[in-house]
Amino acid sequence: MAMALNKRVFLCSSTKEGFSIENTVAFYELPKIIKLIGTAEENVKKIIKSKEF
Repeated sequence: MAMALNKRVFLCSSTKEGFSIENTVAFYELPKIIKLIGTAEENVKKIIKSKEF
């Protein structure tokens, strides 16, 4: 739904391995997909700092 509304989608993982090719699908590479690596608190702060939701 977010993609249909031209919104960004945030995917969060605590490690970069969460986004390794073995663990992902092509959806993860679309332009509006923002991958964040860190703790839940760190990732929430990054999302809040972003200008678009």
